[in-house]
Amino acid sequence: LAIEGNFPDPALFYANDTWHAVATNNAAGVLSLEGADAAANSIAFGQANVQMATSTDFIKWTLVNLTQQPLPTTGAWAQRRTKHPANEAKPLSSTWAPALIKRDDGKYVMYYSATWTGEYPYAKNDGRPTHPQPHCVGAAVSDGFDPNGPYEPLDEPLACPIKEGGAIDPEAIRDVDGSIWVTWKVDGNNIGRGGVCGNTFDPQTPTPIMIQKMQADGVTAVDGTLTQILDRTDADGPLVEAPALVRTRQGKYFLFFSSGCTRSSSYSVKYAVADKVTGPYVRANETLLSTGMYGLEAPG
Repeated sequence: LAIEGNFPDPALFYANDTWHAVATNNAAGVLSLEGADAAANSIAFGQANVQMATSTDFIKWTLVNLTQQPLPTTGAWAQRRTKHPANEAKPLSSTWAPALIKRDDGKYVMYYSATWTGEYPYAKNDGRPTHPQPHCVGAAVSDGFDPNGPYEPLDEPLACPIKEGGAIDPEAIRDVDGSIWVTWKVDGNNIGRGGVCGNTFDPQTPTPIMIQKMQADGVTAVDGTLTQILDRTDADGPLVEAPALVRTRQGKYFLFFSSGCTRSSSYSVKYAVADKVTGPYVRANETLLSTGMYGLEAPG
């Protein structure tokens, strides 16, 4: 066990002889804390926008203290803070799935998704929301040259397709020419018609994975380069999400992604292969990780 506790959606980055793992807010997916767990975690529970852990050997990991959290605040476009029942400050941004990349100037960019702060954009039923408030993808740049941060967020999001359900799960890769590309998932199941993960009732909503080329600053999109590289199929059930791109020394691009519903044992990891970073990507016939393999439950 590398990291105990709730450390969802981890992304890894190696710099300065140290592994850095960043993760979703530790309140994600936790409905309540009870008993001893509540006493031990009530102060820090849900307060860090982004969790970070470090390791020099990839075995022993140290969680970064709350006072040293890498992203003290999210962008102005995101919901910020409120009070939870214990009357302690807690981020309202619901910050998910951060990722890191190093720029040519030595600074680092953190990509993340958070709850959009705009007016509720969907229809209501008797005054009640019919879907969750959408997430968008944003970015933050390190103040200095340390991957630990702190990071200063941009005021505007990088990707915010509200009508399509929002955007989550950003990840970044450098191509062979050094260019930075960012992937994310359009969160279509956020506006689905119901069922498992909100999107198994027909007609199902698309949940495409997108890729965008960035300028050297890592936070400015290159016009005309936004490309869809994958979408859900019937075999995926409600969605595909959590894209992660790897380029091999042989020049092949492997797109790993989650399939199914995170709240179901059918959740799994699949992959697709391409000769260019923008695809086309051909899905592998086999599933990479699924429930029961290596003692895993709903890997994704």
